[in-house]
Amino acid sequence: MKQFNLRFASSTGYAVDKGQTKRHKNATVKMASAQTQVEMEKCLMSELPHELPDLVANDLKTSFNEVDYIGSGSFGAVRRCYHDRLGEVAVKCTELTGTPEDMIFCRNSFKTEAHVLARINHNNIVEVWAVTTRNSNVGLILEYVGGKTLTNLIEDKQIQFSKSISLKLIHQLSEAISYLHTFDSQKKFTHGDIKASNILITPQFVLKLADFGAANVRAASGCQSSSLTLDISTVHTLLYSAPEILNGEGYDDQARDVYSFAVVAYEIVTERLASDDFLGMDNLAIIRAIKDGRRPDVSHINDDDLMKPLVVSCWSQNSSNRPKIIKVKEEVQRIILQESDDKMEINEAATFEVPEPSQASNRVGLDKFFRPYKRILV
Repeated sequence: MKQFNLRFASSTGYAVDKGQTKRHKNATVKMASAQTQVEMEKCLMSELPHELPDLVANDLKTSFNEVDYIGSGSFGAVRRCYHDRLGEVAVKCTELTGTPEDMIFCRNSFKTEAHVLARINHNNIVEVWAVTTRNSNVGLILEYVGGKTLTNLIEDKQIQFSKSISLKLIHQLSEAISYLHTFDSQKKFTHGDIKASNILITPQFVLKLADFGAANVRAASGCQSSSLTLDISTVHTLLYSAPEILNGEGYDDQARDVYSFAVVAYEIVTERLASDDFLGMDNLAIIRAIKDGRRPDVSHINDDDLMKPLVVSCWSQNSSNRPKIIKVKEEVQRIILQESDDKMEINEAATFEVPEPSQASNRVGLDKFFRPYKRILV
C-alpha cells in the first residue's frame, strides 16, 4: 500500500508531517492560518486511494486502564489508542463470527462500508480514518473526540446548559443530519441510530455525531446487508425509534432520523433523558406506548419556548407529517436569530475536563485485546 507522509494531531484534527514541514518552512506557510492547513490536509486525504489504510493492530497502542476504555455495545468495544502517525484515535473493535466463508464476506463488507463512511467529512460528524484487521477481528479507526456523551452531560447535574448552549447543540445536530441527507444526490445516506449516547460533546461544546453502526450505506456500498447494523434491542434505542419502525412497516429512513432528532432535541432543551419519562416500563410496554402515540413529556418544555412546536412536529406519528431536516435546520437558525433579537442570555455552561491518556509505558498493541482466530468447523 502506498505510504503517505501525513500525521494527524488531536488538537486540530490534522497536522503536516515533520519532513513536509521542513520542505515548506517559508514565509507563506508561516502566515497560513491553522484553518487553511486543515483544509489542505483534507484535500490531500480526499486523494487517498480507494482502499482505506489497513493499519497493523500492534501499532495502535492502548492500555488495560479504564481511561483508555471508551465504551461498548452489541458491536464490541471502543478503545482510545495512540498511533505514531495518526496521534490519538478511537478504535471501534468488532469480532466477526460464523463460518470462515461468512467471516471473509463480512470482512470485505466491513472494509467497503468503512470506505463509504470515510467519504463523510463534516465538523459535527466523527470522521473515519482507517481500519485494522487481525484474525477474526476488525477495527474501525475514528477521529478521537475528547469529551463526553450527551447522556453523560445530561446526567451530570453539575453541568447546566444555558439557552445559547442548548440551541447551539441542537443547531449542530441539525447541521450534521442535514449534511448526511444531502451528501450524495445519487445515494441515500442516513444515520439510523441517533441517540444521546451516540452524540459526543467536546469541552468547547462542539457536537460530534458518532457511531454509524446502523448507518444505511448499503446502497452506496452495494452490500445486500450491513455488517455494521445494530438491531433495536435496548430501551435506550427504543425511545429514539419512530413508531413505523416498531410496527415493522416500510419506512422513510430520513423521516426516521428526524424523529430521533426530535427526541434528542427534547433531551437537550429539558436537560433530562427521555427514559426518565418511561420509568418502570419494560421494552414491550415502551413499544406499545410509542406505537400508540406516546412521547416524552413535552410539558417539561415551556409553552413560550420556540423549540416546543418544532420538536412536536418532528416526532409526528405519521412520518409524512415530519418536516425534512433541511427545513428543521432553517427553523432552528430562525429561532436562534429571534432569541438573539430578544437579547438571549449568553451564559456558557461550565466546561469539563477530559481524562489524560494512559502513560506510554503502560500501553500495549491493540492486538492484545483481540481474540485469537478459532477456525469453525462446518
